[in-house]
Amino acid sequence: IIIVSKTTNYTIKDGFLIVKNIYSGNSKIAVSSIKKVSEIKTLVSLSRLSLNRIIISYNKFDEIAISPKDLDSFLAELKKINPNIIIDF
Repeated sequence: IIIVSKTTNYTIKDGFLIVKNIYSGNSKIAVSSIKKVSEIKTLVSLSRLSLNRIIISYNKFDEIAISPKDLDSFLAELKKINPNIIIDF
């Protein structure tokens, strides 16, 4: 678990959400392509460190589950770039 927590990182830079982790590698998602952010509290993905995860839906059918430490600040940053994101909690 220590390895996973030290190697999972979310960054918002230059209009992109960059997700780095050892399971799915690096994902670079244009914040402008994000349609919806939803909360999920299940054990569907045991590779995630937290049960308090969010699902980011982007493009037409793509989704990624992440667990930002400061959810409010994270969502505020996304909304600054793309105010059309639907927050479904």
